[in-house]
Parts: sequence; structure tokens; C-alpha cells
Amino acid sequence: VPSLEEDFVFISCGTWSLFGTELPAPVMSNLYRMPEEKRRAMSIRQIPNTLGRAIEAFEADPFIRRVLGQHIYSKYLEAKKGEWQEFRAQVTDWEVGQYLYKY
Repeated sequence: VPSLEEDFVFISCGTWSLFGTELPAPVMSNLYRMPEEKRRAMSIRQIPNTLGRAIEAFEADPFIRRVLGQHIYSKYLEAKKGEWQEFRAQVTDWEVGQYLYKY
């Protein structure tokens, strides 16, 4: 199940109207079972599936920078990049079990 930082989503959604942007209509269907063509036709994009991809999307979104302001934007980005680097340096139990004795 994808997870989001709820406070960040709340702030982002709550400020859309301040910038003259309307929230899209809610989708009441199961997006996991919806064919990709239908999602594309409805302009529904997939949530980034890694923190690295979320960071890339964050950096590419001028709306977020405008909402947060440069200082908070930069500090948040710096923290998330550090978190991603730390995560990527970890060796998981799955990796140990999968690869330790194979090579």
C-alpha cells in the first residue's frame, strides 16, 4: 500500500484554492484494478513508488516550492535526500537471505 506523509498532503491540498487551483474530482474506483489506459484517459498519475522518485517529482513541481516557500522547500528536500541516501546504504534481511550464500 503506497503511503504518503499525511501532513504534507494536507498542506498541499489545503493550499490549492489559495493559488486559484481546483482539486480534481475524487475517483471512487479501485485504482489498482483500473486498466492503465483508463487511468491515463482520466489523467490519473501513479504515486512515486520509491522515495527517490518522490524526490524527483518534488523537485519538478513548481507548485510545491511556491506553497512551502524557498526555505522550507530546501530544508525538506535536503532532509529527504539524506533519508534516501541512508536507506539506499542499508542491507535488508531479504538481500542477505537472497544473496549471501549464492556468491
